[in-house]
Amino acid sequence: MTGLVGLILANGPWCEEMTIRDLQNQVDFTLACDGALNRCVELGIHVDAVVGDLDSVDPEILATFAREGGEVVEVKNPNTNDLSKALKVAKTRGATKGVLVGVHDGDPQHAWANMLVCAEQDMDLQSLTSTHVYRFFCPGEIYSIEMEPQQTFSLFAVPFANNITLTGCAYPMEKAALETGSQGLHNRSLGPSVEVEFSEGRLLMVHPRSSSRAEGRSEA
Repeated sequence: MTGLVGLILANGPWCEEMTIRDLQNQVDFTLACDGALNRCVELGIHVDAVVGDLDSVDPEILATFAREGGEVVEVKNPNTNDLSKALKVAKTRGATKGVLVGVHDGDPQHAWANMLVCAEQDMDLQSLTSTHVYRFFCPGEIYSIEMEPQQTFSLFAVPFANNITLTGCAYPMEKAALETGSQGLHNRSLGPSVEVEFSEGRLLMVHPRSSSRAEGRSEA
């Protein structure tokens, strides 16, 4: 899968600031979801555009951001949340992959909404929390996820996935099919990596973060 990589900063709890700054060296652009711009300005984190209905961002911060050349994308659509709006903007900029921060923590209602938004996309998405990585895979690609031996992970279909081949783990799959449910919970890596590919649907992998390396980089 070719294309640009976008970093999207949402307004939930973030992982480490150092991790975010490191990520900015690996992506093509950074978007802030509405009120996340407040924190970006406070920490001096560069943002290319702010996206959302703009009801959470400080008006003075927004005005200064625009005056200094930042792009402001206001989307007044009550049927989509700010993450959905930001992902749409990322795609219009040419992104096929996204790294997300601040979307899976905080209010559980927002967290579930954001999970469902990620599941419905046709992008390779990686969401970081302070403790875990959530990877939303696309069909037709081969992914190699670096893991320590005996590291646990879970692989779920959202809502289905066909012809799954999963290797490098205690419970491999060969041309298997999954539907939404608990199957795939708590598998175990044999190290040094887990490989997965499938032909149709959408897969979500959840595994603990490692602070010593980049998380789950695709070989696609």
